[in-house]
Amino acid sequence: MCGIALYFAKSDQPPPSVVVELTAALERRGPDSVRTQCVVEHAQPGLDMHVVSTVLHLRGDAVTPQPLMDATSGNVFAWNGEVFGGLEISVHSNDTQIVMDELLNRLAVGDPLSSDAVAEIVAAMFQTTIQGPFAFVFYHNPTRQLFFGRDYFGRRSLLWHGAASTYLDQFMLSSVAGPSTSVSVATASTGNEEEADNSAPSPQDAMAQLSTSFWEEVPARGIYRMQLQTPTWQPQLLASLDRYPLNRVLPTAVQLDTTQPVSNELSKLPFSTAAAQLLLALAEAVRRRVCAVPASHHGIAVLFSGGVDCTVIAALAHVFAPTDCPVDLINVAFENHARASSSSKPPASASSSTSSAGSAAVAAANSDSPTIYNVPDRLSARASLLELRQAITSGTVVEALMSAIRIVPSETIPTALCAAVQCQSHAHHASSITTTTTTTAARFRLIQADIPRAELEAMTPHILSLVQPLGTVMDLSIGAALWFAARGSGRVWTSATEPASPEVVQTDARVLLVGMGADEQLAGYGRHRTKYNVGGWPALVEEVALDVRRISARNLGRDDRCISDHGRESRIPFLDENVVALLSSLPIFTKANMMLSRGLGEKILLRRVALELGLPGAAHLAKRAIQFGSRIARMERGASAKGSDRL
Repeated sequence: MCGIALYFAKSDQPPPSVVVELTAALERRGPDSVRTQCVVEHAQPGLDMHVVSTVLHLRGDAVTPQPLMDATSGNVFAWNGEVFGGLEISVHSNDTQIVMDELLNRLAVGDPLSSDAVAEIVAAMFQTTIQGPFAFVFYHNPTRQLFFGRDYFGRRSLLWHGAASTYLDQFMLSSVAGPSTSVSVATASTGNEEEADNSAPSPQDAMAQLSTSFWEEVPARGIYRMQLQTPTWQPQLLASLDRYPLNRVLPTAVQLDTTQPVSNELSKLPFSTAAAQLLLALAEAVRRRVCAVPASHHGIAVLFSGGVDCTVIAALAHVFAPTDCPVDLINVAFENHARASSSSKPPASASSSTSSAGSAAVAAANSDSPTIYNVPDRLSARASLLELRQAITSGTVVEALMSAIRIVPSETIPTALCAAVQCQSHAHHASSITTTTTTTAARFRLIQADIPRAELEAMTPHILSLVQPLGTVMDLSIGAALWFAARGSGRVWTSATEPASPEVVQTDARVLLVGMGADEQLAGYGRHRTKYNVGGWPALVEEVALDVRRISARNLGRDDRCISDHGRESRIPFLDENVVALLSSLPIFTKANMMLSRGLGEKILLRRVALELGLPGAAHLAKRAIQFGSRIARMERGASAKGSDRL
């Protein structure tokens, strides 16, 4: 992962003060290398074009400083992303160099290419070939064209300034906004994760908003180009694609009869082909995101509330991470004095049908004395950790993967995934003979990040600079929760019979797995149930389709800026291209069933996967947004503040 910035400045003059500020912010994202390079002298009379790039080393045997410049053509490339498919990347290779080489190969034809031909090649490369999160800048020197953009889901931040200006020296790109340029807040986001229609603004609307905000997020609608040799240099959006059309088949009465559990019991729902497909798709997504983590980076971490999304990810991460790789589960809680004055209560589940194993885990996790940090997410995280340990040591997780492999047609399963699962199956059977049952789950470590009010208030100005150009109470609440969680600092909790360690530890992991994207695709938000109650299945289908289309415009850029500020990279298995393609192809009634109770009907397909993995407690937990589960929403501007209120 990297931080990138681009700016135009007058020749033979020092960089503007805002660039110095941006470089410092970018270096926090990429502490292993920082380089500023003059890419084009006299891009227009008296103006030079500069690119700043910082690097967080996560791929290859050695750090690859950026930006890359091809000595023959003069082409320049800055990359902030990860390739998880579309191009072959060995564990010893750096994906920045591989992407640059592939791009140069596609552009290396016998005859000189026209500007439009170059644009078509660049757009096709990033829109249809590469799988994974990215933001990039590419300068094609022979045609004097600048290209930039973000991936289809907007998983990496990229901001622009001055795109509507007639002055080239006002145009900038950056992964982050600096503190001095983040005082003006854009009006594009309401900040309401549940109810707002945060549809992606058109490029014209986004450019118009720049008149009221210094920075705006580059819309993740395609690839942009600027032709520096023309007087009208403003960014032009190249053709964009609708890559994931949603299956709009509505259920029949017969289909509902066969997909609805009896008496709201999740255990009565069979482990269907669709559930097996989802399990294997998620498994492959997690495997690709953890298997290549260098040993020198000391493990991986999971943003962990104990909910079904992150608990499934944690179970799969344990299976596929290298054997010497620790798995830190990071849980954040904010000071909550109201909690200390009441008895601890277990997290709300969907129904009384939660299995005895799940109920026992919840009870065991909550048996210690309540504290000001025993917020809902803390309690559910402890309960889910106990379930994870049991599922791993009993072999249930690996058995579920083997069962899915037997159900799903073999030709659709990646060979590497089959081999990895079979290897883990053999290893588990061998370890059950030669070791104790507690050994295999020992590398799970629950880090409890406790955030007092004073610390939150002290860090709020800095977090606001990362949240920008968004600027609502909701944006700050979620951004702060992610920022403190990504810091990875807290006390380790082992069990209810042992107090948390007195010393504060900090994760060494540079990779942070997160569960974002599940609710949008599997109808996990409360507003999905509201839409169903008002308009039935057709309304639910339309709402989920809208969520998939606008997922890039919601808040992933904000989340990337907050997490990456600690020199860690977020990786999002639920937004793996193959996972999204699978879920988009399935009928809505296989993914959600709002005829069932709250906390069960939403994301019912994923809940069935969790149950198969041996995680009954997590499978029955109702949706709870991070700002409410961590109780930061009670601290930011008081309990009466609305998420959509402007800061």
